[in-house]
Amino acid sequence: MRGTSAPAHNLPVAAVRTAGALRRLPDSGLVVRMTRGRAWIVVLGLLLTGIVALNVVNLSLGASQGKIGQQAQILEQENSALRARLAHRLSSPQVRSAAASLGMTAPAPNDIDYRDASPQAVRLAVRRLADGFGTGASLVTAPATTTTAPTTTYTTTAPAPTTSASVAPVATSTSSGGGVAPG
Repeated sequence: MRGTSAPAHNLPVAAVRTAGALRRLPDSGLVVRMTRGRAWIVVLGLLLTGIVALNVVNLSLGASQGKIGQQAQILEQENSALRARLAHRLSSPQVRSAAASLGMTAPAPNDIDYRDASPQAVRLAVRRLADGFGTGASLVTAPATTTTAPTTTYTTTAPAPTTSASVAPVATSTSSGGGVAPG
């Protein structure tokens, strides 16, 4: 056995064994028989074929990655165009004209009011709606303890619903230009 140039105690045991086996590989009987006959040509051909196959796979993966990148870029551009169309359709003039065509009007800024969202206020609003009360008038008259963000609803002069559905109190405005009664 040949001596090692690096101290063996610094390397893991498996690395030392692998290095020793690789040093003895050229002198092994299998390698000697292959290099003296024609078997080394077959082994070398298989190794070269494997290298070519790995390069082909690498190139095909690179090409498919490029195609996927192009598709992602096209989808991002389409999403951007769709967002722009949606923003245009939801822009204030568009919404106002659509609401006006349905006979709705927007409340004045001072008609927007904060409403109480407590369970007691919701029960009161549902009870009033069930009784047919609340068309064009304030739905909640309890003092505000918990506030929510201001909300605006376009309403028409349609009759009040007669079912007791779950309703969130909001500010309303009638189509005759009236405002919301202060709560």
